[in-house]
Amino acid sequence: MKQVINILLKLDKKTENIRRKYDPYSHKFKPHITLVYPFEFKDQEALTNHIKNSIVNIKPFEVSLENIGESFPFVQLIAKEGKKELLTLRKKLNEGILRNIGEKEPLKYPPHMSIGVIENKGDFNRKVKEIKMLKPYYKSTIKSIQLIILDKRMIIKSKRSFRLIWKSKSNQERKRKQRSQ
Repeated sequence: MKQVINILLKLDKKTENIRRKYDPYSHKFKPHITLVYPFEFKDQEALTNHIKNSIVNIKPFEVSLENIGESFPFVQLIAKEGKKELLTLRKKLNEGILRNIGEKEPLKYPPHMSIGVIENKGDFNRKVKEIKMLKPYYKSTIKSIQLIILDKRMIIKSKRSFRLIWKSKSNQERKRKQRSQ
């Protein structure tokens, strides 16, 4: 059973239309930022604990995707605002029990959402220019990450969300005192 850890995104109409036009797989894959590339891991309880421990003290954050990146055949919308937080999440999630399980170099690529897959090399530069002229843009507050289970065709079979919750020391101490009373 393949799994992936992503941030699922809800796009505005303009950006979704750009994605539909330039990404032939947009109907198959929901818009997302990948944090952990596809992997297999049997112990779901350990995986759940790893995810929860990895996101402790990461509060919801603003993200903007606005720079165009290109690496044939892919065109990406690269993170600008929130890049540091996305890199922190990726680093923490790809450590411990998930180290060396998924992508061999998971931190090689900047945080991004694929906005186009142009498989014809002759059309690539022209279509990248078209996409740049459309000025795609995404901005939102990231409040959760998703553990997604994929079927054999890499379609979402199920998903589980993990909320980002800032736990300041004073909040933790208050909760401990309440439990002990």
